[in-house]
Amino acid sequence: MPRHLLAAHVAAAVLGWCSVAAAATILVDPVLKPVLSMPTEGNAGFEVFSIPSATNVTGTTATGTNATNTATVTFLATANFWDGKSRDMSARSLLHRVLQGEDGGLTLLPVQSWVTHGAHGWDYFECPSPTYLGATASATTERLLVVPNYYACPSRAPRDLSCTSTTMYQWVAGGSDGSGSDGGGSDGGGSDGGGSDGGGS
Repeated sequence: MPRHLLAAHVAAAVLGWCSVAAAATILVDPVLKPVLSMPTEGNAGFEVFSIPSATNVTGTTATGTNATNTATVTFLATANFWDGKSRDMSARSLLHRVLQGEDGGLTLLPVQSWVTHGAHGWDYFECPSPTYLGATASATTERLLVVPNYYACPSRAPRDLSCTSTTMYQWVAGGSDGSGSDGGGSDGGGSDGGGSDGGGS
């Protein structure tokens, strides 16, 4: 088949497939539906993460042996950019525990909050942290949550490297199920990566 005819044949086939796919998509019900709403203050991002629960469920298997099921707990971090009234561009950013009811509905349980200044999203990440006990080493996991505060630095020019606009939080023992987390505020200071532009990493 001549090359130009082959190209036309392929194009017609692709267009035909797209038409079929589009027609099929119309018949599919929407996959997203509202499940809850929450008040925010100029929200600029969310971060969802799960960690092992402090409570393990222990039971007996069919073979009679004991087994421990380590459940996970899901959290939602909300980055509120500005409350609309503070002169320092502050707001209170929140951490919620996500609970699912028997009816499938979702509930947000407040766990902790921080004062942030132009919070621009959260990032959760984990890294190994080996703990050496004598001749043995047991690997543990550090769980960290970081937030950039866009307006943490009062002056945006000239560049002031002494101003820290990004804060990193470490998950402490006893708080993996939402308990043991205080509700204290933060002034948005913390680890470096900021500067006078307030756009820390």
